Amino acid sequence: DLLRKHLSGSWGPESEPARRELAAGLERDSADTSWREAAMRRLNGTLELEFTAEDAARMRGWGIRVDILYGAQDQLIPWRVERIVLERLGIPAPAELPPAGTVLRDDSGLFSVTIAEGDHYLPLKRPAEFGRWLAR
Repeated sequence: DLLRKHLSGSWGPESEPARRELAAGLERDSADTSWREAAMRRLNGTLELEFTAEDAARMRGWGIRVDILYGAQDQLIPWRVERIVLERLGIPAPAELPPAGTVLRDDSGLFSVTIAEGDHYLPLKRPAEFGRWLAR
């Protein structure tokens, strides 16, 4: 029902084909009980994080850059879960979600998160802006 709600309104001309495709797929697949079970398993899997602070240190040592774009209205990955990822990356993250436009970085400057206005469909709804955020 939440997904149907997200897909019910227009996303703008450049994203409308993707929205229609997702909505059609949802209607087709949601009637299948095995699809619903797989969707629930995937949702549960998002809460399993096998990434450690040591992994982040290794990535930092190799000079790998990580830029995260987090939609302030994301309902699939709540801020309290996102903070766990950020903490493992060494990005100081406040307990409460900062306002859109906030950029948080680790001490090396290689890892960052930008808080943007939008939900988990942000890249699909606003593809032109997505590239600009990540090019910062």
